Amino acid sequence: TTIGGGPQPLLTDADGVARATVWLEADDGTGMAPSRRLLERGPLQDGVTDRGFRLDPRDLSLVLGIQATTMADLWDARDALHRLLKPRSALLSLRYDLENGQARQIDGALTKGLQASSKDRKGYTMRLALTLSCPDPVWYDPTPVALTFGASGGATGMAIPWTVPWKLGATNIAQSRSILYAGSWLSFPTVTIVGPITSPVITNAITGDKLDFTGTTIAGGASYTIDCRYGQKTVVDSAGANQISKLTSDSDLSTFCLLPDPDAPGGANTLSVSGTGVSSATQVYLTYSTRYVGI
Repeated sequence: TTIGGGPQPLLTDADGVARATVWLEADDGTGMAPSRRLLERGPLQDGVTDRGFRLDPRDLSLVLGIQATTMADLWDARDALHRLLKPRSALLSLRYDLENGQARQIDGALTKGLQASSKDRKGYTMRLALTLSCPDPVWYDPTPVALTFGASGGATGMAIPWTVPWKLGATNIAQSRSILYAGSWLSFPTVTIVGPITSPVITNAITGDKLDFTGTTIAGGASYTIDCRYGQKTVVDSAGANQISKLTSDSDLSTFCLLPDPDAPGGANTLSVSGTGVSSATQVYLTYSTRYVGI
């Protein structure tokens, strides 16, 4: 469901003419995600010890307006909304297209609303309130960001056109790149390493977290995909086999992420890639969603 740009066709006739339109009339709860402090208190302690925080799920309150051309179209429009928003196992995706040209999306499920009180109906127009409960309260840009870390080998080194050009040796890679992360909430990326490469290590210098495969060789034509997102935390090879055991014990799969400003000043996250035995086929791909604590 997309919110923005004024009334949207909900039902059309055979000629494409709108029989009913729907628009967002009011919303609440789209701003800062709710949070709580994690507090502990000892038996003789004055005050409390603050252990940090966690975000809580959020509820979005929405009011939709429907304008139909006939009473029959109004009933059909209500049926269309019921089909679209009815409870189901999969979450709904709600997208806001903002006037600044950006998009924000969040996933949730209908938990209350669409009661359709007659006092909210005037002629062929009706207002419908609903509550969308979002287990993950963080908004995200629906278009993911994809970056490629090329790792070409050459007899005398090869220039790579990053912001600060650097050289790769014949078979080794040990270089860094600054990624400007534009979100306001941390993002857990997916990293794909395409061989050949031996002992690949990917490090975020801002957090100190690393994905370390020291002692492991990824053959040419093979790849490892590391999914750092919460609820995933997996490492699989191109054949679909679990390779999480190839990470060293001091790797940081659970916390490896991109930090927003001010945790990373200006949103600049410095990522480094190292390894040996690379060739022109070696690549490291980084994909992430830009996430926002509110809109």
